[in-house]
Amino acid sequence: MIMNDNQERRNAFPPIGIGTYSLKNEELQHILESSVNLGYQLIDTAYKYRNEFAIGQVLRDIQIERSRVWLETKAGPELILGRKRFLRLDKKSVGKVLNEACHRLCTDYIDVFLLHCVFAGYKDSFCELLEYKKMGQVRFVGVCNISLEQLENLYEDVGIYPDVVQVEIHPYYTNLRLRKYCQEHGIMVEARSPFAHGDAWESWLREPVLVKLKEKYQVSIPQLILRWLSQNNIIALPRTVNYGHLKENLRSLEFNISEEDMSLIESLNRNQSYGFISSKNRKRCK
Repeated sequence: MIMNDNQERRNAFPPIGIGTYSLKNEELQHILESSVNLGYQLIDTAYKYRNEFAIGQVLRDIQIERSRVWLETKAGPELILGRKRFLRLDKKSVGKVLNEACHRLCTDYIDVFLLHCVFAGYKDSFCELLEYKKMGQVRFVGVCNISLEQLENLYEDVGIYPDVVQVEIHPYYTNLRLRKYCQEHGIMVEARSPFAHGDAWESWLREPVLVKLKEKYQVSIPQLILRWLSQNNIIALPRTVNYGHLKENLRSLEFNISEEDMSLIESLNRNQSYGFISSKNRKRCK
């Protein structure tokens, strides 16, 4: 049963965000300024993306109120455990990692701070994050790229669920068991790579179910996928460098898919993961 605070958490989250993987310089500035002007609130980045500092500078330069933007970032083992992991010579505390992220993003708190993956000692790092959440330096904490079994083990050892998990979800990889588990326990779910980095694009353009539904609702296939996600209470984080796509993605919230058609999209699942990096180097999405 979902508790009231979990329901409030679900209601508070922006329904869609923007991914910033690989975005830098003028391209990053253009997308950030455009997205903020269009009404986007959630900006997803990570230490590994090497653009936190640039994001902070852009947001400071455009003088947007901090409360209007949700900053979400991530840290992985190369930062927390250090690159010399066996000697631990450059290991950092979670507190130091968090403070450095705040400095780069020109803020005194992070809205959503995620461990970028499951790694040796991640449960200890998660417990440290919970302490900074209590102190108010982080609003929500979570883990990326975690399996259902790992999530269950985390709860067994720590006794607290993450606020957020960020995992791969799209029509060919619906991750249904994990999604249902998260819904039952009040955990917010974010879809990274909602367009499979673009690697499934040619297949989706020929997919009879998607073609039929895009014509039925008079929308694009990306809008159809994003709406399928949002109606499943999943926060999508599409990445784009195109202003038109930014507007199109946001308009995915303006129509509803019937329950029957939602099931049709769900039925496309192949349990086909596309990993972390596009094999085709497409620019439309992360």
